[in-house]
Amino acid sequence: MCFWIDVWLKKNFPGLEVHYIIHDVAAQEVDEETFYHTLESGGTKISSAYGLCDRLINLLPGGSVDWNIYLFQFSDGDNLNDDNGRCVALLRDALLPKCNQFAYVQVESQHGSGAFKKVIEKAFAKHAKIVSTVVANHGGIVQAIKDLFTKGN
Repeated sequence: MCFWIDVWLKKNFPGLEVHYIIHDVAAQEVDEETFYHTLESGGTKISSAYGLCDRLINLLPGGSVDWNIYLFQFSDGDNLNDDNGRCVALLRDALLPKCNQFAYVQVESQHGSGAFKKVIEKAFAKHAKIVSTVVANHGGIVQAIKDLFTKGN
């Protein structure tokens, strides 16, 4: 799903700047090749990715005001329980004020808990800049893409 969104955005928005972040307990910015070919394992600390994303946004020339910023997160829904509060704070205080939209995509997995989507929904019920969806299997990809792009942001 991420690949198809990536292809569509690059085709329709020439000059698009994309940053890829991967993480387990620590986040790192990587190139596209690494992003699509890395499997992370172990503990998951989503706030490390949110913090890195915020630092990258703060480095933009002119600040976030001069840019259209759309954030996409793909996850199996796992996160360290004691990290959820920090994630909510980073989204609320750092990322959402700077972006046009935050899209959370939870991919169903035998290994993932699926709990983080509930954290997002509880903290940001009906927030204008947040859209979320679940992909249960390959057949759900098209509907999930529609869910993300029909909100109108």
